[in-house]
Amino acid sequence: MQSSNPEISETQMQHSVGLVGLGVMGGNLALNMERHGFPVAGYDLDAAKLRAFLDGPAAGKRIIGVGSPAALMAALEKPRRVLVMVPAWPAMDEAEQKGTGKWTRQNALDVRRSATTSARTRTAA
Repeated sequence: MQSSNPEISETQMQHSVGLVGLGVMGGNLALNMERHGFPVAGYDLDAAKLRAFLDGPAAGKRIIGVGSPAALMAALEKPRRVLVMVPAWPAMDEAEQKGTGKWTRQNALDVRRSATTSARTRTAA
């Protein structure tokens, strides 16, 4: 999936930052990074949410959408920088099961942010 900007494609440029989760926080973070000169590749577990973001706020920006964690890694320059911005631990676990953890641990800076409870934080640590 690509942004609605026809001048931008995955093969034409390596993206500075990868973002998993393009909801309220992740989408705004992607727009902020792009506005400050960092091309962004985005992935969301919900393909409809990804398409809405690309066709809406990201239209005409240096932001592309990809359909898998492997495609996200392929779109990023090395060393890879990936931010995971999902709303809660169930979504974080789902992203991990879809392969984001496997891909981001390979030569990448992987930053994960989620709303959670203190009990879940203790379990994860």
